[in-house]
Amino acid sequence: SHFWLLLYIPVLFCVPAQPASLNPHSNLKPIDARRNFIYRNPFVRVFGGCSATVDVTHDYMFKGIFKDSHRMRDFLSQLLIGDGKIFSIDTKFTDISYIQNEYIQNAPPELAKKIICDIVLSTNKGQVVIEMQKNCYPQEQFLNRIGFYASSLHTNQEILHTGKDSMGDYQNVDRVVLISVVGGYNNLFEMDVPFVSYHSFTESTTHKKLIHPIDFVIIELKKFIDEVHEPRNFLEEWIWLLAHNDIDYDYTNKHVQSAVQRIKVIMRDEFATYEKCRRDEIYRDRALSSAMKDLKVKEEEIKKKDEKINLITKAAIEALCPTSDNKEEIASKLECSISMVEDVMKTMSCRK
Repeated sequence: SHFWLLLYIPVLFCVPAQPASLNPHSNLKPIDARRNFIYRNPFVRVFGGCSATVDVTHDYMFKGIFKDSHRMRDFLSQLLIGDGKIFSIDTKFTDISYIQNEYIQNAPPELAKKIICDIVLSTNKGQVVIEMQKNCYPQEQFLNRIGFYASSLHTNQEILHTGKDSMGDYQNVDRVVLISVVGGYNNLFEMDVPFVSYHSFTESTTHKKLIHPIDFVIIELKKFIDEVHEPRNFLEEWIWLLAHNDIDYDYTNKHVQSAVQRIKVIMRDEFATYEKCRRDEIYRDRALSSAMKDLKVKEEEIKKKDEKINLITKAAIEALCPTSDNKEEIASKLECSISMVEDVMKTMSCRK
């Protein structure tokens, strides 16, 4: 048996490096493809003595990290409290409670599935709804979509109707903060925008935040990788973990250390479940991308057909009724709707 094992292990380690596209959501570089192959094969990891590579931003792993209230509290404190951030330095978090995606009924499906955590955050200055989501590869109109989604979070909150003062109905509407962790190979904003950017409603002259319905926090992992070569504070340690999938770094933040331990437990005890969730997400994203492309093609086909119909109708109007302005008569002769005749005639008048 010893002789067989000695023969079999070299065969495993001579397997050609696998393409990095095995995990399209990872920040792995092509040179890490071999390590990615080792990570995907438990036998090689166990008998080869290699540490596994992990996709920290995957849904299953992300939730495993941030479903712990202590880790979540520390991450939010580092991210949201301070000068130039969402909350002033004297803000204290008093309680964190997780909710079951109560506000997603109007969300586009491609956004709703990217939700990581819905949180109600209680502070010494009031209650806030926190939404965390990840976007591995932001698509077209990404900013418009998260704006729409954050608005739906705000408007779908339950408003208590007292029956006395309609303005009083809105006193229980919570402020919304949407946090988006953005991956991919391109930066979302120009380089003069920091890798963690804060977006709020401000008055144009004084730049003061006078109303606080919705705030956005966007973390660009690609930009962080390009700019930061060593974490300089606790927040950057969190982002370092998310951006580099680095579970071997010597972190000083005890909550990041705790997150690393949780990741290792998942990799050891829940690897099969994690792998299944990861594969399901890849297939789901591919299916969604394919459906979006098909929809775009169909929209283009419909647009071209409409243009052809308009051209044919225009030609028919000019040929059959060159001097008539009677829309009903023209529609009757062409066997089409009056509204179509009106639209075509408007186009004709604009081009004259």
